[in-house]
Amino acid sequence: MRFGTLAALAALLAAAPALADEAQQQMTASQTLDAYPQRVADRPVEIGQGIAQLQLEGSYLFGQAAGLAEAPSLRYGITDKWEAVLLGVRYNIAKDGGYLPGLAVRAQLHDLAYAPPLPAVSPYPYPALRPGLFLDLRDRLPAHVALNATVGYVVSWQTGNTLSGQPIPLGQRETSQLAPMSITVDYSPLRMLSFQGAAGFIYDVGVAPLLPSQDDLYGRIDAVFTPNNRLDLRLFAVANQFDQPIGLVPEFGVGAAYRL
Repeated sequence: MRFGTLAALAALLAAAPALADEAQQQMTASQTLDAYPQRVADRPVEIGQGIAQLQLEGSYLFGQAAGLAEAPSLRYGITDKWEAVLLGVRYNIAKDGGYLPGLAVRAQLHDLAYAPPLPAVSPYPYPALRPGLFLDLRDRLPAHVALNATVGYVVSWQTGNTLSGQPIPLGQRETSQLAPMSITVDYSPLRMLSFQGAAGFIYDVGVAPLLPSQDDLYGRIDAVFTPNNRLDLRLFAVANQFDQPIGLVPEFGVGAAYRL
């Protein structure tokens, strides 16, 4: 009995450093989340070690692209430098400070977004496997203003054909190459209210003659309500201007993000 008690005490003492480290990590993550800026414009390029954020946006598109769309995103701060994103990773190269913007590189296999199909224009199903590489910049300015810029390169890869129902020939499965780029301005006049305005362009290089070019020039406005530093609720409107024959596609939606 005495030997069993001593053995249990020894095991507890051996495990104490690991338990202390785990408790310290939990406390550090909690402290980081407590210090996470409530104003959208005050947030840095990195989310912070130990913080996880899940975001989902749902919208409805009008016109020839009528239908529901969704766009999920996920971020988890492994360290201040490394983040796990949805089916990818993000490396924070530099924090913003002075007149230098924060800089990050992001690599993803797929963002799992979904948009209505356009059989008359594109015969390929959606979503698709879209490996891509992105460069993200963020610069926080005085008066709770922040500037963001993103540029990337994406290759879409699909195997099915929604018109014929037949597989796409092997040499034509790399259906399009996209160069998405955007500039966003964040403004947080109140702690619980922020506004975002964005303009972007997607250069769509189709695989002729299968897929016509469908370059997309868009503008977006968001109103974000943040009751605390864990939750974001947003309303947004987007004006998508595609090449013909699609043309203008208005879009309206809602979104929510939660951090823990």
